[in-house]
Amino acid sequence: MRGLLAHFGPASRRIAAARARYGDELTVLWIDAHTDVYTPETFSLGGFHAMVLRALLGDGPAALVPEQPLTPSQVLIAGERDDAPAEREYLRKLGVRTHGVDDFEQVLDGLKGPVYVHVDLDVLEPTAFGSVCYPTPGGVAPQRLIDLLSQIDDIIGAAITEHAPSGGVGSPAEAEIIQRIAAAIRF
Repeated sequence: MRGLLAHFGPASRRIAAARARYGDELTVLWIDAHTDVYTPETFSLGGFHAMVLRALLGDGPAALVPEQPLTPSQVLIAGERDDAPAEREYLRKLGVRTHGVDDFEQVLDGLKGPVYVHVDLDVLEPTAFGSVCYPTPGGVAPQRLIDLLSQIDDIIGAAITEHAPSGGVGSPAEAEIIQRIAAAIRF
């Protein structure tokens, strides 16, 4: 995978490996407040984590693009609510189906497997779960996310990302939420 393993995080490597294994049958359900399709020019904070999905779609530095990029029809986004107009336009032009908080459950319409589920915890409402790097108001209630996840069949892989408690220690209530989210993801 042309240097991919050296540069991508574990979740990105798993998605690239799932794409290589399942080919066009794979669906990636990206549950996140942010779509992670920024570029170095559009993301001023400079973190690659905001560019991961764009690279998985084949648009990025050669060393970070998998040999078999995802096609736009393989990606479904749910919970998005905090992207710049350029990122929304990029996804619209590609034809990637996106759902915000208001139509969150509609991401299940037509969802078929095998499914890789990416859950960025900043999709959650920060008053219910605030230990994330980029808390964004107006998020999904934890139980709503758990209910959605429990309805998905044929999950072949998953990642729960972006838990970032201040001081390195999360609250017991947030730990319970993470455990409930993980339990809802059925392999």
